[in-house]
Amino acid sequence: MASKNKEFSEEILKSLTMEDLWKNPNLQKVIKEKYPRAYLAITEPFREFGLYSFIKLAEAQKEIINTMIDLGPDIKDPKKSLKNAIRLIKKNNLGTGTELWVGGVPFKFELSRFVEHYASEKTYAEWRAALKDIGATKGNMERILSQHRRKFKSN
Repeated sequence: MASKNKEFSEEILKSLTMEDLWKNPNLQKVIKEKYPRAYLAITEPFREFGLYSFIKLAEAQKEIINTMIDLGPDIKDPKKSLKNAIRLIKKNNLGTGTELWVGGVPFKFELSRFVEHYASEKTYAEWRAALKDIGATKGNMERILSQHRRKFKSN
């Protein structure tokens, strides 16, 4: 556009855009050195937008990390206890064919897999009572109990 020793009119300075500065690094250098106020007026909205984007990304990462922590196996957390899980299954009427979404990914809830995973934490009688309380059908309950009978906690 112009060499280093030329002066720019106020009209030209007002019409400059960030894109002009990106396309011409020499122009950017001249404007930054000779016209710092004009340079700030051109670049400030983009710097603020960059800061806003950074803050939003940081907040999103914080939420993702919290979600990952919630999905992690912390058995001391009362929200992750077997008792709480059974309560939530009952409260939400989760049964065969129920589709759940975690982080935008669907998966089918399977009561038999749930019992298999936690089989060693309860006795046969406790599992029978829990499945009955959840509302599992008699046939499904018998199938699940017979499949995992050897894994149950002994009296």
